[in-house]
Formats: sequence, C-alpha cells, structure tokens
Amino acid sequence: MTSRVSRYGRASATIGLVIAPIATVLIALQLSAPGIPPKTVRQAESIVAFILAKAGVSVSWDGPGAYQIQITNSPLRGRSADAAGFAVLTPGDSGYAAISYPAVEQTAGSVGADPGDLLGAAIAHEAGHLLLGPAHSQTGVMRAHFRLREIEMAGRGELLFSADQAARLREKLRSKATSATATSAPARAESHQ
Repeated sequence: MTSRVSRYGRASATIGLVIAPIATVLIALQLSAPGIPPKTVRQAESIVAFILAKAGVSVSWDGPGAYQIQITNSPLRGRSADAAGFAVLTPGDSGYAAISYPAVEQTAGSVGADPGDLLGAAIAHEAGHLLLGPAHSQTGVMRAHFRLREIEMAGRGELLFSADQAARLREKLRSKATSATATSAPARAESHQ
C-alpha cells in the first residue's frame, strides 16, 4: 500500500483555488459511531468544505435549520452491499441522511484509500441529495457508486459537483435564505397621518 497525501490539509495549495462562496449550507453531523478517529472526522469535514466551496457554497457546522447527516457504526439495512449512505427526502427541507462508517472504512481499505477522503466525499454526496434531490450523475460527487477512479479523485481534490449542480445548490440555498429571512422579519406597522 502506498502512502497517500490529501489535497485538503492545511499545507495544500489546492485550497487557494476555491472561489469565494456566495451561499452557505448548515450541516449537523451526528456521530453515532464510536471509534471514528477525530482526525478522520476533521479530514472528512475539510473535504466536504472543499467540495462545497468549489461549488460556491460555504459550510457552517450545525445551527438552526441544519441538514442532519448521521454517521453510524452499523451496516445499512435494505441497501445494496456497496452503498455507504442514503438520504431521506421530505417536503419542506426536513430530510436527513445517514452514512455507514464501517462501509466507508471497508471500501477505503479495499483500495488503499484514506477513510477520511471517502467519508468526506460520502457526506458531500448525501448533502447533495438533501439539496438537489434523488438524482445521480454519471460523473463527479453525485455519481451513484464511487469506483476506484472517484475515490482517487476525492484524494486529489477533483471529485466535485458539476457546474449545473453547483448553480442549483447556490440557488436552492439563496432561496432558502430568502424565505427564512422573509418569515423571520418583524412586520412593520405603517402609520398614515
């Protein structure tokens, strides 16, 4: 097995290529998988932030209205053997997603990849479903199943949303922010004298 260096670390020059974010997504990670090394979680969060930043979206971890993504320590029941996660979409942006850390760890180990790289790509993929819906693409982070090629791309910082998906992500988040602002703004009483 070869030693792998991620493009997402602090010393990475790749991070300097990220465009200025124009929308923000709130993601609440719920870790229900004891034993995930904190370093792996930090690596995954960095990858998610990088992938979304390349789409023009910044990430805020937790907060009111956050999209819920749970990392579990159990296999996914009722899913294909190579599935690492799933998203449940409900009306009104209240869906959630789950990712099986053992599935991520097994897949990463089978190809000699960093589990943090693959976990980050899986979180970004499921966040994509929560924002864009159930569709998959032939390439990129929204591909239905990550092959060795996609896992290697994740490690190099090249597994991204398409330009169309990125535009739809930004539009969805802008629209959500606009409707949240409109519903939380206090009503002004007009006085006519």
